[in-house]
Parts: sequence; structure tokens; C-alpha cells
Amino acid sequence: MAASAADVGPGLTPLDATSRAGDLTRSGSRAARHDSAAVAVFVKTPGFSPIKSRLALQIGAAAARRCYTLSLLAVRRAVNSAARAGKVQAYWAVAEASATDHWRGWPTVPQFGDDLGARMRFVYGALRQRHRDVLLLGGDVPTITADDLLTAANALRAVPQRVIARAVDGGFGLFGANVDLADSPWSSVPYGVPDTATQFLMRIAPEVPLLELLPVRDLDTYADLIALGEDRRVPGAVRRRLAQAAHECV
Repeated sequence: MAASAADVGPGLTPLDATSRAGDLTRSGSRAARHDSAAVAVFVKTPGFSPIKSRLALQIGAAAARRCYTLSLLAVRRAVNSAARAGKVQAYWAVAEASATDHWRGWPTVPQFGDDLGARMRFVYGALRQRHRDVLLLGGDVPTITADDLLTAANALRAVPQRVIARAVDGGFGLFGANVDLADSPWSSVPYGVPDTATQFLMRIAPEVPLLELLPVRDLDTYADLIALGEDRRVPGAVRRRLAQAAHECV
């Protein structure tokens, strides 16, 4: 998941004049809980962190950054569409605490923690103070749809529930729940391996019922870029530009 003051995030096209919404950790995190589900989109900030390192090794850093920006546009579109239905409240979960001011349009929450599991645990816990239901979503998952998000949000509205969208590479692009997970061993999960999602589900509240959404594809490699340029779940304009980027890198 580069930067102008009117952008939704660093380097993205301007929002409809939406101002920066502020950092959740600086804006009274113990406010009354919202009825809507929180959707935290996990992002990295160009200029502060390397972007899509594996993809950058294959197509170059500048091209990888452009493709990441396109992915974010698709994710933003899906989340905003679900938000208009009144079911979700969007947040940027920003990897670099010093870069939260670079992200616009939605409130921000920093990803505090020494590893991915710890960062997800922090964001989930911070948002649980405002929302009973929390969804964690990768900014590099342009195949996520508004329908996916609405299905997940609706599933979390009743009984204790987990929801996941596995990724085709064995990880996952979305995870959500409506129960306290503070004591779960988030950092014990081996991330970036072929069975990450399976091991994650075995460790994180395995006693809670699970809803599995259709698998998604995230943007990690050149092979992913080619596939995303052909995936009809990706919005048309983004899909065509990803396909063009893949072609130009041949």
C-alpha cells in the first residue's frame, strides 16, 4: 500500500475535496462505539518505506510504485462504495507513524509493532475501542469488491464471527472479527509462507466461527501484475493501466 496535500494518499489522484480526517490515536480513541464496521486499509508511504520490494526487483522501483498506486485506487473505490451504503467506516492504517499526515480522506491509525502480526494486533485493538466489528484489508488487494466488504460487515453484525478472504498465494487479503483478540498470538504466525492463512486461522480465535469469502489476488510479483491486468474484479480503468504496465515491462 506518491504526496500532495489534496490527495487521498501519497501520489494518488485528488479526492472530491475531502480534507484530512486526523490520526485516531490523537483524536479520542475511547469515544462511543460506532454501529458501522471499521475497515483499516494497510498502507506504506512512498518516500518513507520501500514499496512492493519483490515487484520492484522485477520491474523497477518507479514502476512498482505506480502499480501500487493503481492498486490503492481500486481498494479506495471498493471501500468508499461500501461506506456509502452506511455499513463501514474507513481508516488508513499507516506503516510509518511519522507519515500519517500524508494520508487524506479517512482517519488514520499508525501500525505500531515490530512485525506484521504485532502491527495488525495494534490496529485491530485500536479500532475495537471505537467499533465492535473490525476488518483489516491490504492496500495491495485491487480484487476486493464493495460486495466483499458488505458481506463481511454483515456477517460480523450478529453472533461472534471471524471472516477471511484468502489470497491465491496462501496468505490473506482481508481478515475481520467482532471479538476481543488482544491475547491472541498474532506474532507467532509465519507470514509470507504458502500456508500463512491456514496457520493464522489455527492461532487466532480458532473457536470462533469463520466465514470465508472468495479468494483474492494481491500485488506482490510480476505474475500477479499480469493476472490483475486480466481480472474482471479489478475496476476497468485500473485493470487496463495494470495490463499496460505489465506490457511495458516486458
